[in-house]
Amino acid sequence: MKKKVIFGKNSFVDPSNVFEGNVIIGEDNYIGPNNIIKNTVIGNHNHIEFSYIEDSKIGNHNSIGPFSHIRNHSIIHDYTRIGNYVEIKNSELFDKVKCAHLTYLGDCSVFEETNIGCGVITANYNGKTKEKTIIGKNCFIGCNSVLIAPITIGDNCFIAANSVINKSLDNDSFAIERNNLTIKHNRESK
Repeated sequence: MKKKVIFGKNSFVDPSNVFEGNVIIGEDNYIGPNNIIKNTVIGNHNHIEFSYIEDSKIGNHNSIGPFSHIRNHSIIHDYTRIGNYVEIKNSELFDKVKCAHLTYLGDCSVFEETNIGCGVITANYNGKTKEKTIIGKNCFIGCNSVLIAPITIGDNCFIAANSVINKSLDNDSFAIERNNLTIKHNRESK
């Protein structure tokens, strides 16, 4: 398989990186150490380090890593933050999305200025088919929430931490889903 790597001017690319297939890196990027980048187009003014990016498109002014995994036809637009241990698969993140750590976004679209909390999962596979999650603009998805696809979250929604959401939300909705805590005392004696 032929490999073609193109570097734009004023981009720093650490020599420890591994490139496979066709890779295009735009101008004024910082491509720090230990990335693996395959068949990907990267725009301008990005900061990427210690990450794996495959078959995707990265826009401009993004911060990616460390230890991010972007794969299978994902599109990251501009001014987006993708942090530690975030996996993105077959998804599109629009401008100014923040997804800072420990998250899985599969088969979804996340629109502008939405914040995805730590530990959020889009449950995209029902055992037979992959389903889509759509998250609107200016949403807040609380830590450890699970969005069960197919589902659409409207604009300006707030989902409280540790919620399991299996119904679509209209614009400007607040959603909280938690079961009551049950504590059984003297467990060993029973």
